[in-house]
Amino acid sequence: MKYLEPVGKRFLCVSHTFLCSPPAGSISIEEGKMKHIVFLTTNVINDMIYIGVHTVKDENKDDGYRGSGNYISSAIKKYSKESFHRETLFTYKTRQEALDKEAEIVTSEFVAREDTYNLRTGGLGGCAHSEETKRKMSFSKIGPKNFNYNKKFSEETKEKLRVSHMGIACGELSVWYGRKHTEESKEKNRKKHLGKKHTKETIQKMRQTKLGKKNPMFGRKHVVETRQKISRNNGNKLSLRTVEQRRKDILEEPQIRGWKTKLAKKWNKDLSTLNKFIKNYAKDLV
Repeated sequence: MKYLEPVGKRFLCVSHTFLCSPPAGSISIEEGKMKHIVFLTTNVINDMIYIGVHTVKDENKDDGYRGSGNYISSAIKKYSKESFHRETLFTYKTRQEALDKEAEIVTSEFVAREDTYNLRTGGLGGCAHSEETKRKMSFSKIGPKNFNYNKKFSEETKEKLRVSHMGIACGELSVWYGRKHTEESKEKNRKKHLGKKHTKETIQKMRQTKLGKKNPMFGRKHVVETRQKISRNNGNKLSLRTVEQRRKDILEEPQIRGWKTKLAKKWNKDLSTLNKFIKNYAKDLV
């Protein structure tokens, strides 16, 4: 029995006609020593499978182990351990031999199959996660499968998290220290959030987080210099509606002697502000 070939969602030993479970007595191991097995775990509900390596005293005795990968662990939690059946494929004297055999079976093609719980190629960790593996890992944690689904942190837990993260994202400790988003990254973020609006409920929640003592400016005041900067900055910003209305006023006002003074009074602005508006927004109308 040199290798395995998939038959549907099971494995067939090429040199024999039986399913992969070595005949009794085919492998001789010294009594009293730990044995290293390559095993197959099958979900009896959906026929998905997992292949791994495990160290046991007796390969014929079920110690309850079904696998410890993220994907299969989530599945065991969902379907219960009783829904998974484990069978021994191979038994070896050394763990390395078992890992080598696992590497033969659990290839990148095996991992990419839709009916497997394996996330990595066999043989002690294998290689970096493939896109298929990442997809499986993501799928195993979505919605109700996520251990935090529909749960809320207690105030005590929130405080512990806050304290544990204090200083982590500051200065040189920040993952973004010394880095900037590329123009391509900025454009992707812009498109991702384009057209999205906060719901009224979300806006209310955001408002509540800034009220009273929660507001960073609670009990503090801007210095005069800061207030002047804010005033100048806000004074230069006009809403689209204001720009459109003022352009309409310019169009409707007969441009005869004194028209600018009349319009400035209407806007409750001085002539310099009106001239600045014309320069920035209405050159084509004068």
